[in-house]
Amino acid sequence: MSAVNFIGIGLALFLSFLLIQKRKRGTFDYILLTWLILNAILLFFYHLNFEGHTDQMVPLLIAMCLIPYLISPLLFIYVSSLVQGNRFSWIGQLAHFVPFLFMVLSMWWFYWSPTPDYLIRVSKGYINVKGQLPFHVKHWALIMAFSACMYPVLCLIKILRHQSVIVNEFSNLQEKTLNWMKYWIVIEFVGFWISFSIVIAGDMDMVNIMTSFKVISGLLITNIFVIGYFGVKQSNIFLDSKLEKNTNNDEKYRHSNLNQQEAQELIDQLNNKMQVEKPYLNPTLSAGQLAEMINISKHQLSQLINQNTSSNFYEYVNLFRVEEFKKKVMEGKADKLSLLGLALDCGFNSKSTFNYLFKKFEGMTPSQYKKQVAQ
Repeated sequence: MSAVNFIGIGLALFLSFLLIQKRKRGTFDYILLTWLILNAILLFFYHLNFEGHTDQMVPLLIAMCLIPYLISPLLFIYVSSLVQGNRFSWIGQLAHFVPFLFMVLSMWWFYWSPTPDYLIRVSKGYINVKGQLPFHVKHWALIMAFSACMYPVLCLIKILRHQSVIVNEFSNLQEKTLNWMKYWIVIEFVGFWISFSIVIAGDMDMVNIMTSFKVISGLLITNIFVIGYFGVKQSNIFLDSKLEKNTNNDEKYRHSNLNQQEAQELIDQLNNKMQVEKPYLNPTLSAGQLAEMINISKHQLSQLINQNTSSNFYEYVNLFRVEEFKKKVMEGKADKLSLLGLALDCGFNSKSTFNYLFKKFEGMTPSQYKKQVAQ
């Protein structure tokens, strides 16, 4: 098992190295880097535990127990830094470290302030207390379990909210949806309850205690691989600094409503702008950029599109891209370029997105449409 732990440690350090080598690093990269290093340290502690080196090292075993109180909040903070961009603030995240500080003080009191009522011993990598167990110690595992269970749920909620917002922010959502993390959190949540059940079974001598540690190590290594691999590939969601700067200015329009005449004039102006100047050919077109072209706020643009086209910004822009593609196919340009090349010329930035949206709007695949036009 020690060999497996060292594989996990090596993987965490390798992914950390790749993060450091990224050209454009954001706050989220440094948070993920910290998360990976903490996981590597925890796996090293598990190795020491398996080898029996912690039997006479109670402080080291206590330190090992503290690390999980940092790992779960850090994963949530990582997600927050991704979805909030420049609006992310460490001040708003400090409350998530309160359980960790509570546990530090609790364990300090437990270890360095012994009483005649109990005697601390470590046996086979497990803290044993002879005598009356203090009240706060009885609930260490419950606090850890609550933290490990609660934060994946909070991450999932934050990602779902993020996905409902970005359709009114961007015209291309590739690498912005965080679907990889959403799916993984669901799987991890199931894995947590499986491991938790095994740990309880180990505590009740139904399963060997080392078996429970091996299961936890396996889950840690899997987490390191999945989150580290996709995290290294994850780019900054909010690359458009102008979009970020417009966020605060947009608040003053938050409750402004357009009357019917103003809305009709603006939607006509917007449609004319899209048809004549074709800003949708820019694959990175954002709501902030398009709103600036017709001199309205980003919020007003979203309101305009949502209320007058029965779609969101993402669908509105990509419908123009699909129509542009259809026009080029009818003009015979598909004979000179591949369908993907033609789609890229129309503002799409990935084959999967193009195929999905074309079939959604037209009810057929691009190749089927091409054959239909050729007949």
